[in-house]
Amino acid sequence: MSQLYQPDLFLQERIPRKPYCKDFKDAPMLVRSYAAAIKRRYIQVNPPHLRVFMLFDLDYAGAGLAWEDNNLPMPAWAAINRENGGAHLAYALSAPVLTAEYGGRQKALRYLAALEAAYKAKLRGDVGFVSLITKNPEHPHWLTLRGVPDAIRGYDLEYLADFVDLDKFKPYVGRSNLEAVGLSRNCTVFNLVSRWAYKNVLAFKQQGYTVQGWLKEVHYQCMRVNGDFPVPMWEKEVKCISKSIANWVWYKFDIAASNRRFSELQAHRNSLRKTRKNQHNKGSIILLDNCHD
Repeated sequence: MSQLYQPDLFLQERIPRKPYCKDFKDAPMLVRSYAAAIKRRYIQVNPPHLRVFMLFDLDYAGAGLAWEDNNLPMPAWAAINRENGGAHLAYALSAPVLTAEYGGRQKALRYLAALEAAYKAKLRGDVGFVSLITKNPEHPHWLTLRGVPDAIRGYDLEYLADFVDLDKFKPYVGRSNLEAVGLSRNCTVFNLVSRWAYKNVLAFKQQGYTVQGWLKEVHYQCMRVNGDFPVPMWEKEVKCISKSIANWVWYKFDIAASNRRFSELQAHRNSLRKTRKNQHNKGSIILLDNCHD
């Protein structure tokens, strides 16, 4: 990997201003300013609501060059454990993806979830890696291999997808996937809790709930689903998702329009059933006539 100098591996304007950080793996999390956090061995590089970097934890010798061994593009950096050769690899995204925004952006989130799962499988990454914090590539404790400028600036999703088979890793849409890891957890929480919210928001409004009471109930539902995952998300990330779902459904979901669309869909289905039934009966009559002949 190129050793070209880059003054800012993190593209500082896109990471948290007060990241989580710590010096030892088992130590409690600290929240510090960027200037203080950059001096710690581990640091948070993705905000709770954004995916700026895809992060992978590889627990085997030679992990720093695993991307090359598996015909993958060069990462922004690899922070390597000098003792055992394990590493954290980071892929920067040219356009960060919202991980807690409800609405039309779910397609991008599902795409990124599949991409992250495909890369994790190909790199043999730790499926239990939460990726809240990562080895700080700017800390001298790690051996850091830096990518070329294009890798540090970030790739677009379509380019990254050219190196893997995404069909095997498409996250579940509209149904439960309680074995989900990584970003697939976000998709599953969105799918299950948004369906619950659509069905129940009218009842909550009729019972006199305020939006704050609704927010608490949606957050409870999100935490309940999150608790069933093998590796749950951090509550701060779940809170971003629940707030997004709650506000969208409370303020923007048109119940009357939804009921109207549902009625129209049911009427269309009934019409199709009648057409098929008539065609079937007509065919039966023809067969009977032929038998009499």
